[in-house]
Amino acid sequence: MKFLLYSGLWISAIAVALTAAVATALHVGLPAVLYALIATGSFTVYNFDHLKGLRADAATKPRRGRFVRSHRQLLLLAGLIGFLGTAILGLLAGWKIAFLLLFVFLLSLVHHWAKRLPMVKPLYIALAWLGVVGGIPTLRGGLALLAVTRDFAPVGLALFANVLACDAADREAEAQWLGERTAWNAALVLSAAGAASAVLLKGDPRFLGVIPLLLFFSLLPRRDHETYVATFVDGSLLVGALVALVLMKVS
Repeated sequence: MKFLLYSGLWISAIAVALTAAVATALHVGLPAVLYALIATGSFTVYNFDHLKGLRADAATKPRRGRFVRSHRQLLLLAGLIGFLGTAILGLLAGWKIAFLLLFVFLLSLVHHWAKRLPMVKPLYIALAWLGVVGGIPTLRGGLALLAVTRDFAPVGLALFANVLACDAADREAEAQWLGERTAWNAALVLSAAGAASAVLLKGDPRFLGVIPLLLFFSLLPRRDHETYVATFVDGSLLVGALVALVLMKVS
């Protein structure tokens, strides 16, 4: 369980599920190579982020920090393999998608500096995630961005809320400026807004509202323990995406 939560595998599963949900809502079929690219790319970025953030994790995520220190060589090897796989799959994905993912990767390189700026971290992380889970289906389907932007609202607000909640639990970034309770409450409001925004959508995109709705319920207990946040707050995005997929399939 620790390897799943702290290695980057958990994040890659969430990224793949969210992308599948958005692609299905937009009626865009994605080949297996793109899902593999999303999985390896997100695994690599977050794996290296965990390795780079060992010092900060000692204070904010001690369990993850201990796991990463104990398995540093294995995680480094896995990250290098993931990076190689991502590079190869990126070349097969087409230049537009490859350029999009390169931009997200470059953002990850300045993450440890940019997250110190108030309110910048949730914005660029949410946009980076939305660029992947929404941008890839949009580019693959040849859709006009303006035509589908409204359909992204439930997922985009859920991602923004998730980052706020994680920062509140970690007592970092904008949580230091707003205060932990205010940041957590803001995440609650944004997740509720994401669920409400789905009511205005038509067709399959409305089912994406399940994602922020489950996130909202995961935030109600106001538990900022790192295991709870990783398992249930982050996990609500995964479960919400899977439930949305099922609802879209049976509707």
